[in-house]
Formats: sequence, C-alpha cells, structure tokens
Amino acid sequence: MPTNKGIVCDYCAAKDFEGLRYCCEICKNYDLCDACYNNGEESLQHSKSHPMKCISEPIIRQVSSNYAITISLV
Repeated sequence: MPTNKGIVCDYCAAKDFEGLRYCCEICKNYDLCDACYNNGEESLQHSKSHPMKCISEPIIRQVSSNYAITISLV
C-alpha cells in the first residue's frame, strides 16, 4: 500500500497517509485521502465539478538535473 509522504489531505488534514491519493486535475496542490474521496468529502473551497485523478503509484519528483527522490512503497 503506498504511503503518501509529504502529502496532506485537504479535507481531514491527515499527513503522510497510506492508501490511494486523489488529486484535482485543475487545482494545483489539492489532494484527498482515499477515505475522504470515497465518502464524498470536499473542502468548501473546492468545486465538486473538478475531475479528480487517482494516484496509486509512488511519484518520482525531479529535484535537480542530477538528483531524483523516489518515494517508496511501505
């Protein structure tokens, strides 16, 4: 099960949560944990009409041209 290191659910404020992550395809930096997404929860500042994308794999983020950070599955 993936651990979402450095991610905070924008509804319940869970940090580094395990499980699936859902991010808005329109708003930058809007994420929901699996439980909040499946319960239909959303913050008042976000529109339910925006499409959400399920992130089930760890993400490799480019830090510089020479280094990358890999978030491993734990």
